[in-house]
Amino acid sequence: MKKIYLSPSDQVKNTYAAGNTNEAAQCRAMALALADALERCGMEAAANLSASMQERVAESNRWGADLHVCLHTNAFNGIVMGTRIFSYDLEGEGYEAARAIFDRLAPITPGTSENIKAYPGLYEVRASYAPCVYIETEFHDTPEGAAWITENTLAIAEAICRGICDHYGIEYVAEAAEEEEKEEKRPMEGKRYQSLEELPQWARAETQELLDLGALKGNEKGLDLTEDMLRCLIISLRSTKALLQG
Repeated sequence: MKKIYLSPSDQVKNTYAAGNTNEAAQCRAMALALADALERCGMEAAANLSASMQERVAESNRWGADLHVCLHTNAFNGIVMGTRIFSYDLEGEGYEAARAIFDRLAPITPGTSENIKAYPGLYEVRASYAPCVYIETEFHDTPEGAAWITENTLAIAEAICRGICDHYGIEYVAEAAEEEEKEEKRPMEGKRYQSLEELPQWARAETQELLDLGALKGNEKGLDLTEDMLRCLIISLRSTKALLQG
């Protein structure tokens, strides 16, 4: 059974641009939701909501975690948005886990300035015995980003859980409510989007970018895209941008 240690931010002074909350409160809520999801999928999860960063790393090391996951939200200039993930390097297991989580989490976050970078100087990335994935989910210093984070705690946790399942080749087990929602949507599974106006809001801007670049042309019917096709296209676009940004 894989052991996943969750280390949520304790930065209570990092206030959000919307929602009258802060980074620590939101990341601790994410940790609780993620722990539930991981255990539902057959993994063992530990999350300390009160210890210091150094104490959390020591606890993770004593426990013998297989993966050390840091949960944070980001801030910069009140304009930039997107999800950033850090690992020790860009070739080890930490990077592979980061990539799996990024591929699940980045497509659902509203921002587009997204990448995975090596950041061995971060204490938790450097000091944890287990491979470390340091997640900065969206920028909380923008009103849109802050509102999205506070309204999507469960979605964030489930996306991270899916990524961890992907990394280890573990079958993802959906929450009962999620399964019920899937059943309600099942008749729409074969839906194909033919125009920008029909697309989900999260996919419109980047689909327009692909059209402008000539990378997406559609056919005589229109765009003719399924939701799975949209997610693959957007992941590919964001990955290409991240590589170009270095």
